[in-house]
Amino acid sequence: MLTELQKDALREIVNIGVGKGAALLGQMVNLSLQLSVPYVDVVKMDEIHQLFSNIIGNNVFSVEMPFRGDYNGVSYIMFNEDSANVLTSALAGIDINSTELNDLKDGALTEVGNIVLNAVMGSFSNILTDHLNFDPPSYKSGHYVKVFSAMFSDSNKKAMVCKTDIKIDYKTILQGEILVVYEIDSYNKLLDKINIFLEDINLI
Repeated sequence: MLTELQKDALREIVNIGVGKGAALLGQMVNLSLQLSVPYVDVVKMDEIHQLFSNIIGNNVFSVEMPFRGDYNGVSYIMFNEDSANVLTSALAGIDINSTELNDLKDGALTEVGNIVLNAVMGSFSNILTDHLNFDPPSYKSGHYVKVFSAMFSDSNKKAMVCKTDIKIDYKTILQGEILVVYEIDSYNKLLDKINIFLEDINLI
């Protein structure tokens, strides 16, 4: 169970990362993109199903990026179908009803994942002085049980869940989820680093 201070620290680190990622992505496509993370929590793997059924829905559009180094795991950014369509339409500059939309979704969302996940995990590296290496991002879509079968098969992990609000040109608001799944030893190391960070800024 995380304390409120630990949640606040995690949320601040993730918000710094998504802010940098949104700024870079917005510059690339000449849009005003704002990403914020109002909610962060850590759950056990057997609680992940509720996340998908209540928030994402059965069909998920996801980009994953494994990482290793001072701690190991996999980071994800995922969207439901409506959010994936609107985001692809905005980034590709095409009508949401265009027949090209599905063909472009893979590339558009992979680029989102590459930029945002690198920025988020880079934020952890910079602030907590960790060393992490990242694998190239990969895109998957379909029913969440199939897409995340490997995740569900290993209950000895912890998942940091970050609700993500996305605003396009100051008006269109979408929702996604950033999910960071840690091996249990890595999760414990992360908490130790968070506690050291809080001590350094005299909050504990």
